[in-house]
Amino acid sequence: MLENDKVECIKLEENRGCSLICTGLVGQGTSVSLCIACKRTIYVYELNKTKQRCRRMKEVTCPGLVQYIVICNERLCVGYPSSFAIYSIQGDGAPVGKL
Repeated sequence: MLENDKVECIKLEENRGCSLICTGLVGQGTSVSLCIACKRTIYVYELNKTKQRCRRMKEVTCPGLVQYIVICNERLCVGYPSSFAIYSIQGDGAPVGKL
């Protein structure tokens, strides 16, 4: 994604208290997503080549404290203390899988 190592750093102020991050390809490999977990909320950003370098796509409120996140097959897999859920990164709605 970053072809030039001489880029300015940016801050995402609303993500104070971040405990986990992950990145992954979505849109059949056409874009990169950045997911940031802060307690029970996950913020999903699309990384791009504009001056701001990211666009907030969605905010996922989770039923428990987030302990693990990973993007797998264009889905966001989230682990909690005693369960997990699989969310769509690009669509809205409830988790597509939960245990």
